Amino acid sequence: MSSAVDDLGPGDEAPLVAKVIAGTSLSLWIGVIWVGRLIPWGL
Repeated sequence: MSSAVDDLGPGDEAPLVAKVIAGTSLSLWIGVIWVGRLIPWGL
């Protein structure tokens, strides 16, 4: 997958696998921040 992303140029469509990985990573980071903000309330 890395070589497919390395070969992309400006304006090219990213592979679906790369989009899924990016979305999953973003969702997990948002979850970590959200749960971390709940720590002071003991949740």
